[in-house]
Amino acid sequence: AVLAAGAMRRHAASVVAACVDARMGEAYLGIYRSGAGALVAAGVDRLVDPTNFILPSDSEPSLFAVGGGWSAYPEMLQANASNLSTIEMDALPDASDLLILAASQFAAGRTISPHEAVPNYVRNDVTS
Repeated sequence: AVLAAGAMRRHAASVVAACVDARMGEAYLGIYRSGAGALVAAGVDRLVDPTNFILPSDSEPSLFAVGGGWSAYPEMLQANASNLSTIEMDALPDASDLLILAASQFAAGRTISPHEAVPNYVRNDVTS
Protein backbone atom coordinates (compact mmCIF):
# COMPACT_ATOMS: atom_id res chain seq x y z
CA ALA A 1 0.00 0.00 0.00
CA VAL A 2 2.84 2.39 0.81
CA LEU A 3 4.45 1.84 -2.61
CA ALA A 4 1.11 2.52 -4.30
CA ALA A 5 0.54 5.66 -2.24
CA GLY A 6 3.96 6.94 -3.28
CA ALA A 7 3.24 6.35 -6.97
CA MET A 8 -0.08 8.16 -6.61
CA ARG A 9 1.60 11.10 -4.88
CA ARG A 10 4.56 11.37 -7.27
CA HIS A 11 2.76 10.69 -10.56
CA ALA A 12 -0.95 11.29 -9.92
CA ALA A 13 -1.52 7.64 -10.82
CA SER A 14 -5.11 6.54 -10.30
CA VAL A 15 -4.68 2.74 -10.38
CA VAL A 16 -1.43 1.15 -9.20
CA ALA A 17 -0.13 -2.43 -9.29
CA ALA A 18 2.52 -2.64 -6.56
CA CYS A 19 4.82 -5.65 -6.82
CA VAL A 20 7.67 -6.71 -4.52
CA ASP A 21 9.99 -9.69 -4.92
CA ALA A 22 8.96 -12.21 -2.25
CA ARG A 23 12.00 -14.42 -2.99
CA MET A 24 11.60 -18.18 -3.36
CA GLY A 25 10.35 -17.60 -6.94
CA GLU A 26 7.29 -15.61 -5.86
CA ALA A 27 6.12 -12.00 -5.77
CA TYR A 28 3.80 -9.99 -3.54
CA LEU A 29 1.20 -8.07 -5.56
CA GLY A 30 -1.44 -5.55 -4.58
CA ILE A 31 -3.65 -3.37 -6.78
CA TYR A 32 -4.85 -0.03 -5.42
CA ARG A 33 -7.09 2.79 -6.65
CA SER A 34 -7.29 6.38 -5.56
CA GLY A 35 -10.78 7.29 -4.52
CA ALA A 36 -12.49 9.93 -2.39
CA GLY A 37 -9.16 11.24 -1.14
CA ALA A 38 -8.00 7.83 0.05
CA LEU A 39 -6.17 4.76 -1.15
CA VAL A 40 -8.56 1.86 -1.78
CA ALA A 41 -7.42 -1.75 -2.19
CA ALA A 42 -8.90 -3.32 -5.32
CA GLY A 43 -8.75 -6.78 -3.78
CA VAL A 44 -6.43 -8.44 -1.31
CA ASP A 45 -2.65 -8.34 -1.40
CA ARG A 46 -1.51 -11.72 -2.60
CA LEU A 47 1.43 -13.97 -3.31
CA VAL A 48 1.73 -14.80 -7.01
CA ASP A 49 3.78 -17.11 -9.19
CA PRO A 50 5.44 -14.66 -11.60
CA THR A 51 6.03 -17.32 -14.25
CA ASN A 52 2.32 -17.58 -15.02
CA PHE A 53 0.62 -14.58 -13.42
CA ILE A 54 -1.69 -12.55 -15.64
CA LEU A 55 -3.55 -9.52 -14.30
CA PRO A 56 -7.32 -10.09 -14.10
CA SER A 57 -9.16 -9.48 -17.38
CA ASP A 58 -11.18 -6.70 -15.73
CA SER A 59 -7.99 -4.79 -14.83
CA GLU A 60 -7.70 -1.20 -15.88
CA PRO A 61 -5.81 -0.87 -19.18
CA SER A 62 -3.65 1.86 -17.69
CA LEU A 63 -2.23 0.41 -14.49
CA PHE A 64 0.82 2.17 -13.07
CA ALA A 65 3.32 -0.57 -12.14
CA VAL A 66 5.57 0.15 -9.16
CA GLY A 67 8.11 -1.88 -7.21
CA GLY A 68 11.11 -4.12 -7.66
CA GLY A 69 9.04 -7.23 -8.27
CA TRP A 70 8.48 -6.10 -11.85
CA SER A 71 12.23 -6.02 -12.54
CA ALA A 72 12.92 -9.21 -10.58
CA TYR A 73 10.48 -11.12 -12.79
CA PRO A 74 10.70 -9.76 -16.36
CA GLU A 75 8.48 -12.59 -17.64
CA MET A 76 5.63 -11.26 -15.49
CA LEU A 77 6.26 -7.73 -16.74
CA GLN A 78 6.23 -8.87 -20.37
CA ALA A 79 3.07 -10.98 -19.92
CA ASN A 80 1.21 -8.00 -18.44
CA ALA A 81 2.72 -5.16 -20.49
CA SER A 82 -0.52 -4.45 -22.38
CA ASN A 83 -2.25 -3.50 -19.09
CA LEU A 84 0.59 -1.31 -17.80
CA SER A 85 0.88 2.34 -18.77
CA THR A 86 3.96 3.28 -16.75
CA ILE A 87 6.56 1.31 -14.84
CA GLU A 88 8.63 2.55 -11.89
CA MET A 89 10.71 -0.46 -10.88
CA ASP A 90 13.22 1.26 -8.61
CA ALA A 91 10.70 2.84 -6.22
CA LEU A 92 11.02 2.04 -2.52
CA PRO A 93 8.50 2.57 0.29
CA ASP A 94 8.72 6.04 1.83
CA ALA A 95 7.75 6.62 5.47
CA SER A 96 6.10 9.93 4.55
CA ASP A 97 3.60 8.01 2.39
CA LEU A 98 2.85 5.73 5.34
CA LEU A 99 2.11 8.82 7.45
CA ILE A 100 -0.22 10.17 4.75
CA LEU A 101 -2.10 6.85 4.72
CA ALA A 102 -2.31 6.84 8.52
CA ALA A 103 -3.54 10.44 8.63
CA SER A 104 -6.36 9.72 6.17
CA GLN A 105 -7.44 6.68 8.20
CA PHE A 106 -7.33 8.70 11.42
CA ALA A 107 -9.35 11.54 9.87
CA ALA A 108 -11.98 9.01 8.78
CA GLY A 109 -12.21 7.68 12.34
CA ARG A 110 -10.69 4.31 11.46
CA THR A 111 -8.33 3.73 14.35
CA ILE A 112 -7.09 0.70 16.25
CA SER A 113 -5.23 0.23 19.50
CA PRO A 114 -1.44 -0.20 19.31
CA HIS A 115 -1.57 -3.93 20.13
CA GLU A 116 -3.93 -4.47 17.17
CA ALA A 117 -1.43 -2.99 14.68
CA VAL A 118 0.12 -6.06 13.07
CA PRO A 119 1.83 -6.73 9.75
CA ASN A 120 -0.15 -8.20 6.88
CA TYR A 121 1.49 -11.61 6.45
CA VAL A 122 0.70 -12.60 2.88
CA ARG A 123 2.91 -15.68 3.03
CA ASN A 124 2.00 -17.78 6.04
CA ASP A 125 4.13 -20.84 5.27
CA VAL A 126 7.83 -20.08 4.97
CA THR A 127 10.40 -22.78 4.38
CA SER A 128 14.05 -22.36 5.20
